[in-house]
Amino acid sequence: ERSKSIILDKERQVERLRKENIEMSRNLGKSKGYFEHHLNMAQQQHQKKMDSFHVQLQSALQQQRSFSAENHHLRRDNQAKQQTIAGLRTRLEEMEEEMNQMRMNHAMEMGCLDGEDEED
Repeated sequence: ERSKSIILDKERQVERLRKENIEMSRNLGKSKGYFEHHLNMAQQQHQKKMDSFHVQLQSALQQQRSFSAENHHLRRDNQAKQQTIAGLRTRLEEMEEEMNQMRMNHAMEMGCLDGEDEED
């Protein structure tokens, strides 16, 4: 009788533990699903941020290339203008030299004429 009672007690314990095990497995499954869901959501958010960053990076690189090309164009334009200015300065110096030469010639002619007048 006593051993039957012990056996029944042990069987009830085993059944209770089996039920607890089943309940824990269900809860663990729910928890696993919950955490997998949140991990998946976090990974998606991270991927969206990375995609957005990639788009911004590509845009910045394109803008940098555009600025670089514009800068190159402006440098060439500036160099051409500097060459034009240098050419104009040279021409201006030549014209000033011609003017000075003409003044000197004119002064010499006037001087010669004055000198001729004095001789008359």
